[in-house]
Amino acid sequence: MPFIPVPESKTLMCIWETRVRDYEAFAKNTGSQWTKPDFAQGPDHPAVNVSWNDAMAFLPMCRPKVFAHLPRSHRVTRAALSTSV
Repeated sequence: MPFIPVPESKTLMCIWETRVRDYEAFAKNTGSQWTKPDFAQGPDHPAVNVSWNDAMAFLPMCRPKVFAHLPRSHRVTRAALSTSV
């Protein structure tokens, strides 16, 4: 999963939402129960039906050598409004 810096901060943010393919690999490797939605999804669609606890457990898999956390709204806003992202 590629990460880029958020301008004017020390934050790195993934360039896409967690995809089905990424979360599915995590669920298989950890034995996590993942309830898939009742609609069709491809491997590059965003993963849905993910609990807060499972999302927090998934983060170290994304960047195991970096402290990872779910971004707060102001960081998401800064990244979204940036012209350099």
